[in-house]
Amino acid sequence: MKKLVPIAALAVVFLAAGCAKTPVKTTVIDDETAVIIVPEAACETLEDYLALLKDEGKLTYEGEKGDYGLFITSVNGKENEVISSSPSSSEGYAWTVYIDFTVHGGVIYAGDGETCVYGDTTLYKASYGVSALPCIENGTYALVYEHYEYSW
Repeated sequence: MKKLVPIAALAVVFLAAGCAKTPVKTTVIDDETAVIIVPEAACETLEDYLALLKDEGKLTYEGEKGDYGLFITSVNGKENEVISSSPSSSEGYAWTVYIDFTVHGGVIYAGDGETCVYGDTTLYKASYGVSALPCIENGTYALVYEHYEYSW
């Protein structure tokens, strides 16, 4: 029985280590790397509001349609940039959308694992493109140009 105690204690250590909470990745917003959008009126989607801003000459952007909506590839002439790419990894800079809600109308639009802070507001990395995100009047949205590095 004495031999089981050290093994059980070791198992508890491994289980506790495996249950450690993953730290939240937080991006710092500055004027060079982000465009903050606070809609003055509700639209169906964030893409609809961005189109209004584009029509008014307040913002330019380009994007690509994907399975999760329109993903922004360029804002005000600043384009996504791939630094390196291989069959198992990619690194570069890309526009990411952050929103001030995680759930709206029963739909989960963002998790809380990646955030950024704008003033006193915490924003969450959106899981969808701008064409699939609801546009909420007086909500806070940030288009953030940030570094990424992925391996698979």
